[in-house]
Amino acid sequence: MHANSYASNSMPWNPLYLQSSWAIVKNRKAWSKTPAPPRPAQSRATSYFVSRFIQPSTRPDSPIGEDGTTCGIHEEMTRRKTYAARRVYHRSHGDISMNSSNRFNRRTLLTAAPALGVAMAAADVRGAAAKKNDPPNGILRIGCLNVKAYSHLATSWASIINPSADQVRLTGMRITHCWDIDPEGAKGFAKSYGCEAVPHFDDMLGKVDGIISGGYYNHGWNHILHEPYLKAGLPNLINRPFTNSLDKARKMVKTARESGATILVPSAFEHNNVIAGAKSWATGKKLVSYSATNGADDYPTHGIHGVYMVFRTIVESGNPVVSVSYRAKSWHRPPGIMTFEHRDKQGRQFFGTLDQTGGWGTIRILADGGPPRYFAIEDGNGYPFNKTQIWAPTLWAFEHMARSRQMPQSLDQILDKNNIFLAGWRSILKNDGNPVKLDQVPEDWETPVELPNRPGDTTASLFKKMFG
Repeated sequence: MHANSYASNSMPWNPLYLQSSWAIVKNRKAWSKTPAPPRPAQSRATSYFVSRFIQPSTRPDSPIGEDGTTCGIHEEMTRRKTYAARRVYHRSHGDISMNSSNRFNRRTLLTAAPALGVAMAAADVRGAAAKKNDPPNGILRIGCLNVKAYSHLATSWASIINPSADQVRLTGMRITHCWDIDPEGAKGFAKSYGCEAVPHFDDMLGKVDGIISGGYYNHGWNHILHEPYLKAGLPNLINRPFTNSLDKARKMVKTARESGATILVPSAFEHNNVIAGAKSWATGKKLVSYSATNGADDYPTHGIHGVYMVFRTIVESGNPVVSVSYRAKSWHRPPGIMTFEHRDKQGRQFFGTLDQTGGWGTIRILADGGPPRYFAIEDGNGYPFNKTQIWAPTLWAFEHMARSRQMPQSLDQILDKNNIFLAGWRSILKNDGNPVKLDQVPEDWETPVELPNRPGDTTASLFKKMFG
């Protein structure tokens, strides 16, 4: 074997290396065919160091037999360990060439060991930080908050995530734990869906891969309920509304930014094929106006669906909201009319309306230079379409976010959407239905949580009693 055959390889040329390798080659017939003993468990950093510097390679010139067994490995392992330690030492010092023929002794090893330890510790820290927000594999364990009163979990989502024996599984998730402000409500939900009810809202930490909150009354305290899970870096689905103040919303988003947690604040009127088509059609066009309709009995629980539909279709296609007005005799029963002022990227102003009357959401959009287009959300007919048409897409969006760590809407978009919702509130409660600009909503102003149209529901009082 010639010296030039080693010159092109990743290891530096060294006469001692040639001599040792040639001795191994001459004794090939005497090589042992005994498989190498298993190595003990190693950390990520240790495994990398061993595979990169110490573990025998699979290069053509490696003294490993074609059948994968070791071949006189003791000599080669000794050479590689020596070479690896010398590399660490010379990287941290630099007073001796890597091709130096100086003998490697105990003092050199002791000098190189601290540098090696620091490098391995740093690699372990980096690995731990990356692992915190690694997408989980397999069936996702879901913890549920707010499962009883006025909750989408009780009425729609739970039966999709934990289907009965005669229904097809439509997600890769399973509800394993739940909590509710009413302990008996949590126990009843747990019995129905085969999960474990926990006594405290943060008791699901370390037991689940994601959090789904399904209720309405909790939104005034979402910044408390979701804080431990956001700090843990978990994906959070937070049913509308997000919060009842700008200040609370910003606190939640700040926590998510710091921890790398992901958030989805959805409406079924956003996550469906019809509205996806409407957004796609509107994108890139100069919009002139639009008129939308939405089923609503009160503004914060169902009127908000239309607000989110407008955001998805019009705002996300490049037309930010400047101001919102909301005129109605009562915010907790229809009818009502909302008007949105927009300015596109060129600063051109246009308006759209949302009629809070009843039925599934619709939107009719007029763009410059063409006839209007009409889009209407439809419920599915019979199983499974009564689940896949409207309710399942939100859960699919959440599962995709949990696995990919990519949010359907950015944290800034979530803040903007919440600001638009609160501006509508401000208009009808404080401004006689006149327009309220987004920057006119006070940071600490809080909207009502109780619903006059549901006088017998005491859920809001339970939250007040527990959290103030």
